Amino acid sequence: MLKILALLLSLLALSACGSCNTENLIYSSFGGNESITSLELLPNNMFNLKHESWKPGQKDKSTKSNSQGQWSCNKNNIQLNIENKHHSSSLVVIGKNPLGLDEKEVALHFQEGDIDFLSNEILYPSYLED
Repeated sequence: MLKILALLLSLLALSACGSCNTENLIYSSFGGNESITSLELLPNNMFNLKHESWKPGQKDKSTKSNSQGQWSCNKNNIQLNIENKHHSSSLVVIGKNPLGLDEKEVALHFQEGDIDFLSNEILYPSYLED
């Protein structure tokens, strides 16, 4: 319940000042394919990005990667920077969905970019999986 309250307060601040307020949040993929992605946005504008992928039925032979970099924000757009790679995402309201998620919840929707596994990916606040 505290996580939900903290997120709601963050969203109020986001809409009130027009800038991102996503520090200390972890976003992750919801599933449905042979991969898991997790993004932790830290208050010092650094991030941790974890990705694991596998062939169907072979999760025990998965490939894992961990990356760190800097993130920046302009209104509702978040930019990730890892060395010479850049990737943008937008904060979006989930809306109606077959997953049973709150329609008013905010997620990160990644566009095309330099980090292949993030292209067209949607990451949700991690407490949705709790």
